[in-house]
Amino acid sequence: MRIAVNTACYIGRQTGYALHPFAWGPARAATVAAFSGPTFAEQFDQLVATIRSLGVSLIEVWSAHLAPTAPPETVDQAVSILTAHGLRVAAYAASLRRPGIGPAELERTFQVAVALGAPLIAGGLHHAYAAPVYALCRAYGVRFAVENHPEDDPLEILAQIGGREDWFGTALDTGWFRTHGVDVPAAILRLRDHIIHVHLKDVRAVGLPHRTCPLGEGVVGIPTVLTLLQQIGYQGVLSIEHEPPHHDPTDELRISVRRVEAWLASTVPAGSRA
Repeated sequence: MRIAVNTACYIGRQTGYALHPFAWGPARAATVAAFSGPTFAEQFDQLVATIRSLGVSLIEVWSAHLAPTAPPETVDQAVSILTAHGLRVAAYAASLRRPGIGPAELERTFQVAVALGAPLIAGGLHHAYAAPVYALCRAYGVRFAVENHPEDDPLEILAQIGGREDWFGTALDTGWFRTHGVDVPAAILRLRDHIIHVHLKDVRAVGLPHRTCPLGEGVVGIPTVLTLLQQIGYQGVLSIEHEPPHHDPTDELRISVRRVEAWLASTVPAGSRA
């Protein structure tokens, strides 16, 4: 299993971690605005340098930091910056859950993923897009990992994947399942044949609001999760997520990376680590 960090961890950065009350929508809008136009290269370079400083070589790029609608020259800048910092892209985090996404934007999402070298797109999926997204997966050679956010039953994810297992799988979000009171090990066992990406996240408590925390300090049971993933033979990416709205997560992300490394070293045979 390999460790990545999701750039969505920095959702509060563009509002100075001072948005009270915090709301994801305005914070995302501020992020999109900052990562557009002539300031993109500077902003993206700073973000990527921060992720690289955590000691990882894999990154998951959130679509608010590189929009599917970005012009080709912006995508080229992003690729150059990632290469300069020695980071490979584990996934393009681009939710396709909202209604009203047109065919051009759907296809552009796949084109950005290909340009980044991402093997998969991870995010929610609106039922209306299942057929065209499946066709785009086949056309571009990129898998789609359906992520659980509002879903509180693994069967909902299986229904979205249904019949498309060759290109669809799940990006299992440990934090959101636990927020909804789902037993995460049970969800892993139910989805074991379909897990192609993991958003490794811990939360302070069951129930909303969804409050993340450093891995190992919440109620998910991260060491148990890692042991079970090893037992079922999962060999994909563990993309760490921690999105505190009111403080910079860098130090806590660094702690989380080190903890995952230590847990993997103690539970995963050396020959199975990449």
